[in-house]
This record gives sequence, structure tokens and C-alpha cells, in this order.
Amino acid sequence: MITRLPPAAYSALSAAFKKGMKKYPAASAFSILDTCYDLSNYTSISIPTVSFTFDDAADNGIFGNTQQLAFEVVYDVAGGKLGFAAAGC
Repeated sequence: MITRLPPAAYSALSAAFKKGMKKYPAASAFSILDTCYDLSNYTSISIPTVSFTFDDAADNGIFGNTQQLAFEVVYDVAGGKLGFAAAGC
């Protein structure tokens, strides 16, 4: 499962990411993955940092398990909190 965001949030994230990647050539979209780049001629790349902040007013989205592979996820059900930490796995 990949991360899915509400349209307004995705548009803002996509625009900011594209701005940070403007020195690299764009590639054709692959299905719903429309922020693609041709990095075949590069030996070193710089990818913008992306972070997520959740609040009570957030629209529903899906934070996919693909983005969670190298993270520990802590669920505080009683406290109504969710936490992430780099796990290095």
C-alpha cells in the first residue's frame, strides 16, 4: 500500500516536491504515480525531505506501509496517539 492523500494535500505536496526536483528531468507517469523522474544519467541525487504532521482537523488519508518499512510505529490507543521513529530495519 502506498500513501494516499486528499487531493488538496497531494497537490500541495506534489508541487513542492516538483519544485525541489526541478534540476532533474521528469519522466512519464506510471499509473497513479505521477511524480516520476529519469535519474539514469546521475550518480548522485539530492531528494527533498518530506515530513508529515497530523492534527485533529486532518482529512482522511492513507499512510502506506511502503513508507513505513524502515520505521517503528507505536500506537497509543488509550491516549489517541500514533508515533513513528527511524528503526533502521
